[in-house]
Amino acid sequence: MHMHDEKLEQQLIGKMLKSGERPMDNTESNVVYDNELPTPNRVLGPEPCAVTMDYRPDRLNVHVDSDRIITKISWG
Repeated sequence: MHMHDEKLEQQLIGKMLKSGERPMDNTESNVVYDNELPTPNRVLGPEPCAVTMDYRPDRLNVHVDSDRIITKISWG
């Protein structure tokens, strides 16, 4: 388990993931922008998709549903 799992889960789970950078005047607390995620990271959608099977313990995997709501995070 990564040492920041609990804190990151509280910050990310249930929020909408959007691409790009947060606009300066945007204070939406229920939205996370992909550039705010720890790196390295990858976003995994609900549909089957091709992903590399290499294990990288420092990589954050962000699981989203069809509405881009973050449902789970994991490392690897």
